[in-house]
Amino acid sequence: MSTQLSHPAPRPLATKLTAAHRTKLRARLQKELEEALSSQAQLRSDIAIALESRRGVGTDEAEDPEGSSLAFEQAQANAMLGQSQRHASEISAALARIDAGTYGSCSTCSRPIAVGRLDARPSTAFCIACAS
Repeated sequence: MSTQLSHPAPRPLATKLTAAHRTKLRARLQKELEEALSSQAQLRSDIAIALESRRGVGTDEAEDPEGSSLAFEQAQANAMLGQSQRHASEISAALARIDAGTYGSCSTCSRPIAVGRLDARPSTAFCIACAS
């Protein structure tokens, strides 16, 4: 006795980026850019406060049990700042592509980037084949 499971018909994939969808993605990118810039400002402030609090404090980690923890936290904050800066740069580049009319086309091969990929990563400049 064999039972076959019925699968719903696959949803058709949107293949062309519409003007309305582009507008929606632009708004999302602008919001993400604002959030990234805000995050960077907070991280810079946190880093400055941490540096100021360590001013005049000995840096001999063998004698300072908090020294290695503070150094780790500083390195982590710097890494997060760098990541946020790269993300903001990617977003700015995507907004520039929207303005130039090239958004949604792969920067490497010029083929269209799948709308689903743009929904997942609106700042991407590459189709899935070129990103691999």
